[in-house]
Amino acid sequence: MEMDASFIRQQYGITPEGFFTLDGCPAFRSGDQVYIRIRTEEAPDEIQERYAMANWLISFGERHVPEFLPAKDGYYIIAYRGEPCLVLRIPLRNLGEIRDLGRELAGFHRRGRNFAGGKALNRYGLWKEMWERRLEQLDAVWKTMEGKAPGRGFERLFAEAFPYFSGLCENAMQYFTETFYDERPLDCDLPAICHHRFGCSAWRGKSVWKNPFDWVVDHPSRDLAEWSRDAFFRFPGRYKEMISRLLREYASAVPLSPFFCRLYYSRLLLPLHFLECAEGCFTAESDGERLKKERELEVMVERSGEYEKFLAELIEYLQIRMQNRWLPRVDWLK
Repeated sequence: MEMDASFIRQQYGITPEGFFTLDGCPAFRSGDQVYIRIRTEEAPDEIQERYAMANWLISFGERHVPEFLPAKDGYYIIAYRGEPCLVLRIPLRNLGEIRDLGRELAGFHRRGRNFAGGKALNRYGLWKEMWERRLEQLDAVWKTMEGKAPGRGFERLFAEAFPYFSGLCENAMQYFTETFYDERPLDCDLPAICHHRFGCSAWRGKSVWKNPFDWVVDHPSRDLAEWSRDAFFRFPGRYKEMISRLLREYASAVPLSPFFCRLYYSRLLLPLHFLECAEGCFTAESDGERLKKERELEVMVERSGEYEKFLAELIEYLQIRMQNRWLPRVDWLK
């Protein structure tokens, strides 16, 4: 829903010259600037951190990042038709195409290192704790199904698949924990501004901008792992080539340490796709949503053998092509 022109003039003193959509967000242009409206119900401390992240990256020369725009009264959050929102501003010349995704991502992480303001949005070092909490919640649901007659649809699929995916979770948490005992972090392993979910559709097109409301503070391997996971499920025939290219491009700008590679691998060992799918189904508000999640889980179960093979081949790739020969294998992956 776009803002009307009179409201924009009243709140910001800007005359819009045309409305459009940018990555699903309502936007308008005025002069050589583009303005993007973000609807948000986040807590004030999270919004403050996103504001600080954007300023930090801009100060280090990150071109595709917008700045937060205050309204005429000095406040950033305004109410529009009963919804809290804010406006971001970016020069039109800073919207552009990204050709070398891996190197661009490495540069983004490098400029986002040592950001000091990440508390509410910090995820660095917390993976195991967060994974355990999510697994425990689904385990409690699964235990309520034990001893009962098999349900239908998603419930049956979940009841049958949970023990397998729970085992993968345990492997991932162990691999993550051993990484912190066995390896020494290097500069490339410092906390950085990353994305909650960096998928294959990110930073695509001819008008790329980097949305502060996509960000968290974490280990940079998070973004590579989630992009790799997305590639596996979205591009069954091409994911190997795509992931290999991303890792090569990234490593050409920032060499990957053993610590980095092990965290990347531990995150892919974790079946986050399963956890999110199950959580989504149990909280779905419509039958259509629930059916969609059921189909997604069917695909995950059908491709579980292929995912195991992918993980086995990936550790070999990291050992040989990324020159980390001593990365430990997971014994049961062949």
